[in-house]
Formats: sequence, C-alpha cells, structure tokens
Amino acid sequence: MLTSTSVRLLSASLSILIIVLVCGSQSSAQEQRPASNDDQLAAPKQLELADTLWRKSITRVLDRAMENYNNQPVESEADLEKNVEKMALKAFELYKSAASKGDSEAQYKAAMIYKEGRLNSHANFPIIDPDPMAATDLFKKSADQGNDKAQFEYGMCHLNGTQIPKNDKEAVAWLKRSSSQGNALAQEVLGLCFAKGEGIEKDFVQAYMWFNLAASAGNEDCVGRRERTATFMTPKQIEKAQQLSREWKPNQ
Repeated sequence: MLTSTSVRLLSASLSILIIVLVCGSQSSAQEQRPASNDDQLAAPKQLELADTLWRKSITRVLDRAMENYNNQPVESEADLEKNVEKMALKAFELYKSAASKGDSEAQYKAAMIYKEGRLNSHANFPIIDPDPMAATDLFKKSADQGNDKAQFEYGMCHLNGTQIPKNDKEAVAWLKRSSSQGNALAQEVLGLCFAKGEGIEKDFVQAYMWFNLAASAGNEDCVGRRERTATFMTPKQIEKAQQLSREWKPNQ
C-alpha cells in the first residue's frame, strides 16, 4: 500500500515525465519544421534573392583578391571558402527552384552553373562539379521560352556536340534566333558560320552584316572579323552589307 510520501513522489515524477515529453515533442516539431520558406516563394522573388546572393559571393571573392594584394586579409582562407560556398550554393538552390517553376532566366542561370561549376570567369571559385547534361537540358527549356542567352548557349551545344549530336544546321537556327534579339555573341558566331559556310551556305554579305552589328554592340573582336571578311568582297557587296546593317531591327 502506497504511503502519502510515496504518492507525492510518484506525482512529482509523473509531472516531470509529462514536462519532458511535452518539451521533447515541441523540439521534434521544431526540427521537422523547414528552416526557410524560400521554396514557397514565387519564382521572380527566388530569382531576385539568388541574384543577390550570387553577386555577394562574387564580390567577396574579388574583395579577397584585393585584400591579399594589399596583404590585409579579413578572414582565413577556410572561412572565406565556407562563407562563399554557403552563399553560392544557396543561390544555386534558389535558381533551381525557380527554374523548376518555369522561370526562363533562372533556367539559364542554373544551366550556366551546371556548365561551368564556378562563380564566373573573374571569380574562379568552384561551386559544384560541372554537369553538361543538366546544363544542356536547362538551356533548351530556357531557349524554348525565348531567352536569347540560352538560345546562344543551346546553339553552341549543337555546334560543339555537347550532350547532343553535333548539328550545324540546328546550331545556325538557334544562333539566328538569338542574333535576331541583338545578342552580340550569337551574332559573332553566326557571322563565322556564314563566312565559313558552316551549317549554312557561305555568304560574305551576311557574314559582314552580322560582324558589323556585333561590333556596333560592343563586340570588339568583330571589328577585325568584319575587316578581314571585307577583303573577300567586292565594293558592291560591302555596300550591300552595310545597307543591311543600317536597316536591321531586332526580332525581324
């Protein structure tokens, strides 16, 4: 038979057990709760957040290069790598999430990370192992939606045979779509295709026109390409190419 003291001890023990169970249940619920609601955001907002994180990652790497130059590092190499990788990977996840929702710019940017595996050419900081197949797939999805940068990249996939059979004619078709939107890189490569007769009939007038348009858009390499192309042309052909350049309008 339980004494009054035993009853009090049992009651106290049960109270402690209930508190432990309740606290444990709350802790478990907190652990299961997502750390962030970023996945629930609309694609444009995810893209905005990803761009901000990506820029911060690049800026931090470039700032560190200057700190090293001045022999005044703010943080250790290990901390730098950890912080930059954390920001960049978060940006990458946001790009992928927005891409899965059909955002063409996010598809393009996620594809570029899959392609390069790093921040960019100026901040050569590795983020992931490159995945050409995933990159090509996303370039195609973005290009189909009219993204001129993705159209250029997808055209280059066909031209180089990256994860898809090499197809010069298909490459030219995509390069034309991108060029028609004013993409100077696509205009340069399209000009080369016309100059070489690669994927399309050789046409120096068209080559000159595309080089001229790309040069006007700031592509300095195309100044020399345009002048070299002119050496294979008659004055009348050059005049025609210049006229086509003057009359050209985006998306025509």
